[in-house]
Amino acid sequence: MLVAGLATPFDLLFRSLKQKEAELESKVVERTSALRKSQALNRAVVENSPAVIYLTDLDCRYTLANAAFERLVGRPRRRSWGRRPSSFSRRTSPFASIAAITT
Repeated sequence: MLVAGLATPFDLLFRSLKQKEAELESKVVERTSALRKSQALNRAVVENSPAVIYLTDLDCRYTLANAAFERLVGRPRRRSWGRRPSSFSRRTSPFASIAAITT
């Protein structure tokens, strides 16, 4: 009798948990979609900007570069990723190229 009396509260709890799980899953799908759209927009802005855009990590290694950076340096940007500016020859250094433009 006691076991039969507990079945209903557990059923209600289980149903409530399943409902909450479905709500959370829906939020995850919605927010993942929004994040992907935002990332795509950011990529498009960086890639299509006429300005030279690049990121480095704390060790000054290139982690991201746009097409303007590639044109400035004169080499595919993927060849720059993971490298420091000091690893380029003076002729191909991004900083040497920038200095030549600004002086």
